[in-house]
Amino acid sequence: MLHTHRNRERWYFSTIKKVLMNIVTLFTGFGGVDIGAKMAGINPVMGIEYDPKIAQVAINNLGDHIIVGDVCKINRYQECDILHASPPCPNFSVAKKGAKETELDIQMAEAVCRFIENCNPQIFTLENVWGYRRSQSWKIIINTLNRLGYWSDVAHVNMADYGIPQSRKRMIVRAMKGSFVPHLPPKQKHISWYEAIEDLIPTFKECKLADWQVNLLPQSTVTSGGSLPKIIFNQSSSARNPTHYSFPSPTVTGSSQKGGRVITNDVILRPSVRAMARLQTFPDWYELPQGKSLAMKGIGNAVPPLFYKTIIEQLI
Repeated sequence: MLHTHRNRERWYFSTIKKVLMNIVTLFTGFGGVDIGAKMAGINPVMGIEYDPKIAQVAINNLGDHIIVGDVCKINRYQECDILHASPPCPNFSVAKKGAKETELDIQMAEAVCRFIENCNPQIFTLENVWGYRRSQSWKIIINTLNRLGYWSDVAHVNMADYGIPQSRKRMIVRAMKGSFVPHLPPKQKHISWYEAIEDLIPTFKECKLADWQVNLLPQSTVTSGGSLPKIIFNQSSSARNPTHYSFPSPTVTGSSQKGGRVITNDVILRPSVRAMARLQTFPDWYELPQGKSLAMKGIGNAVPPLFYKTIIEQLI
């Protein structure tokens, strides 16, 4: 009886802790982290996004806790339990050859540090491309975390291992103030791109393959006119090979829908923007903008909500 009472007591206080926890997000974008946090029972209290068009989409869907502003210039701080940052990554991505870290990158890292100091979160998380770990920007942030007494874990994570139907490898930082950071949650069974968007395929429009896509098909198929394999193409320069329907899709980027193709039942189709959002685990209730370029920019740069829910639930 006593054991049962204590279990109930632990459940009660863990539930209260979840309800009371709040989060601030920097470089909020379409609010993927905010959605994942809400799914985990955490209350988003402030999000900062520089691009007013991107921010407006997030505000329309998630509320006016999201503000338009430059993280480097804003001096408005909100105490929070969790602080998340996803600094822009183009200058650290393998897709942008020859790119170098800029003074603006350094300024954004310094701004993240100011928020860590002033918001005083118990938990800090960061997401970026793997190349970010070698940057001066990251050195500035990790030095601040160390100075303020945070224990940190840096991991190279494929989000496909956590229920995301795409192969999306990123640098994931989890830091806790004065507390040991647990191992990442156990890996999950992969979900294929076809399983995630199968019900949307009838809404796709027919199109043709680009020449580079034709060249990647099995030569026997091209020359004999045989049945086409059930595959998906991505526009990403780092993942141009077609992906079989039983695997997660290539990484969704801002240009994925533009050059993306799905082949099923010998029909060539262009995947919809909604399908790209689904591969990023944005819920279907999320209203996407009419402009495809704006929609894909926000989708491609987002942290998949389901992934953030999984890693933050473990920490809280």
